[in-house]
Amino acid sequence: MQLIDIVDFERDFESSRFESKHGSMHYKHHKGIGAKVLFLHGFAGSTRSWSRLVQHLDAELDIYLLDLLGHGESDAPDVDYSFNMHYESVGQFIDSIVGDKFYVFGHSYGGWIAARCAMDMNVLGLVLEDSAGLKEFMEDRFAANPNYREELVGRGVQINPRKNVLESMVNADNHDEYLTREGLAEIDARTLIIWGGKDTTVRPIYSKVFKDAIHESNLVVLESEKHTPHYSNPEAVARLLEGFIVK
Repeated sequence: MQLIDIVDFERDFESSRFESKHGSMHYKHHKGIGAKVLFLHGFAGSTRSWSRLVQHLDAELDIYLLDLLGHGESDAPDVDYSFNMHYESVGQFIDSIVGDKFYVFGHSYGGWIAARCAMDMNVLGLVLEDSAGLKEFMEDRFAANPNYREELVGRGVQINPRKNVLESMVNADNHDEYLTREGLAEIDARTLIIWGGKDTTVRPIYSKVFKDAIHESNLVVLESEKHTPHYSNPEAVARLLEGFIVK
């Protein structure tokens, strides 16, 4: 689809803050007259993770970009950076700022949060991009590589220098919050699953678990992309998202 007007990350977003139970969260908002879309970045990411993607999106979209606590310009309080803490903070942000009838797009760790949102909330649609959090993936990764947590933090601090936050996240006991096939089967929202065919962080084999478990889902594998298709091929991801959103 040829877009008449597109969004500029630097020009078209207003930065604001939201006071969650656990700390102040930074977010950027582009106010549009169209569908509301909340974007949740991955481990060590920030609102800037979406800078390339938004420049290919229709300016009519009402877009929210959120920094998780300990990331970007959000506070980094002295708390346990467990999945539940992040999910509770995001949930408070949705209740207070986003409201209802929205789409949620989550990448990697953000996909884990987005999937839980779709389980617990009445979302219009769910987009999972190379999502983490799946029980099989988490257990396989930690079992196959005893140094995985340390390596993940080592890569993450190159983007987010708050090493204590990243260490808390990877060492948190989140076993009870992993995404399971049974839990994913509870999602009744339309779901688009996007995956990089060359993703070595969360291998494409796990995308099929999401596809099989979520009934109203469609899987698109971008064969030449790795773990961040929204960054390496933003035009393709934007086209998929635009086609998914009901006008």
